[in-house]
Amino acid sequence: YNTSLPRERVVRLTKMVLVLVAVFLVSVGPYHVLQLVNLSVPRPSLAYHTCYYLSVCLSYAASSINPFIYILLSGHFRHRLVCRDTPSMPSVERENQAPRSSF
Repeated sequence: YNTSLPRERVVRLTKMVLVLVAVFLVSVGPYHVLQLVNLSVPRPSLAYHTCYYLSVCLSYAASSINPFIYILLSGHFRHRLVCRDTPSMPSVERENQAPRSSF
């Protein structure tokens, strides 16, 4: 814990790390459970093979979900999403104005 970082930033980073770890555990957990089941089952059934392939796909999906988690949990993205710059005059009025010369 660094005392020079603001508390709000530390809380936000901690929340981001916890969400990333939770998503990782949820996506990779079924694969490892099925590997343990495979040790006790002499002949896996079609349902096992289907669940196995789905768990592999789910574990690969975790790596593609991570960038979106970073984007959604970052404060800068949320700030830009909420506080977008609004133009001072409507775009129709700006298009109708004659361009000003620099002379």
